[in-house]
Amino acid sequence: MRRYLLLAVFGTLIVAPSVLAADGDTDKSTTAPAPLVLPTGAAMVAADAANGTEVTPSLAYRPDHRGMDARRPILFALHGATGIVQAFDGMTTLKVLRAGGIEANPLMSGVVTNERGLMAAKIGAAAATIIGTETLWHHNHRTAALIVSMVANSAMAAVANHNSQVLQRFEASAK
Repeated sequence: MRRYLLLAVFGTLIVAPSVLAADGDTDKSTTAPAPLVLPTGAAMVAADAANGTEVTPSLAYRPDHRGMDARRPILFALHGATGIVQAFDGMTTLKVLRAGGIEANPLMSGVVTNERGLMAAKIGAAAATIIGTETLWHHNHRTAALIVSMVANSAMAAVANHNSQVLQRFEASAK
């Protein structure tokens, strides 16, 4: 109900000025409504300059493209890929372990006994990769940040691919 009331009030505020501005002529065929023309920022500045005052329009958002590097969106995409690859590796590792496989990495063998521990380790690895590459980026080692992220993602993709192949072998032998 409040929405309809607000719409009615807003509509009245929009329509009322055009109705009040009419000169009282009831013959609508001869009078066409005047189009609403709003001045642009440049027109406002020009009008103020003509009046002898100079007022510049304030901008709420002024983007600064001087510090923007075209490679930055690539790094953001690589951050997303880091999360996806780590999640896929954790998922395939859990599936292989449930199918009867073992963890070949001695550093991870103690972690994989607990599913939550494995997921925490994967989240930590993704966070460490992202934080490391961001640190490189902010210290103006931008190419190195991209390369490190690509290498880390490629290595984890290879591990996840290996896990997937092992899982397929387990599923094929179970049939």
